[in-house]
Amino acid sequence: MMNFSIDLSGKIDRSLLEVIDSVNAITGELAIPFFLVGATARDIVFSTMFDIPTRRATLDVDCAIRVSSWEQVQALASKMLSQGVFRQDKLMQHRFKF
Repeated sequence: MMNFSIDLSGKIDRSLLEVIDSVNAITGELAIPFFLVGATARDIVFSTMFDIPTRRATLDVDCAIRVSSWEQVQALASKMLSQGVFRQDKLMQHRFKF
């Protein structure tokens, strides 16, 4: 098995990095694992690994966050809201806007 790393420094848009860093800090404090999914993850792989430009129809960032209980969901939501940079969607409680 081959292990390799790719230097992503300066290759990811600053505003996207800001969102990822914020989610990472919050989930890290709560010891909750997360990873990027969807078009954002695809675009990072295509653009940084293969230099394939991508176009996005939306600017959303989809994350999969592994919680073990509803209490953890509430703790995560509370922590996100307390940071002052996220607000909860009124129609979809699992959706937050940065």
